[in-house]
Amino acid sequence: MIIRNTTEDDYNIIKEWWDQTPYIKTPNINDLPDNGLSGLIIEEDGHGPVAAAFLYLTNSSYGYVDYMIVKPGLRKLLGDAAEDLVIMLVKSSIKKINDLGKPNVWAMASHPSILEGAKRYKQYFKIHDESKVITLNI
Repeated sequence: MIIRNTTEDDYNIIKEWWDQTPYIKTPNINDLPDNGLSGLIIEEDGHGPVAAAFLYLTNSSYGYVDYMIVKPGLRKLLGDAAEDLVIMLVKSSIKKINDLGKPNVWAMASHPSILEGAKRYKQYFKIHDESKVITLNI
């Protein structure tokens, strides 16, 4: 497994994933931080890119993780290891934002499966039920 920064070439791959995910509106590349270059992507041996997230920095002590996506069918492809990859992406996103000088990291989610997953990993997430804001912890 490799975790790396996103490149210009990654947008079209990730766009296909968003286009196949009905509850996500596909962002334009200029909606992403640094036109899609401020993100992380995971490549899994033998499967290529499988998950990505984009990292926004603010003028406060917070960084923000958004547009996290996994390759459609990832659970069928990798089984329970798919969830481990998502947690690795979350941990890597937190670390990168912290390394860039932002001690606090947050995200928002409303899809039930994302919120259920966050509840299973309480050591990384704090869910604020009313607003669907998820505070990420490391």
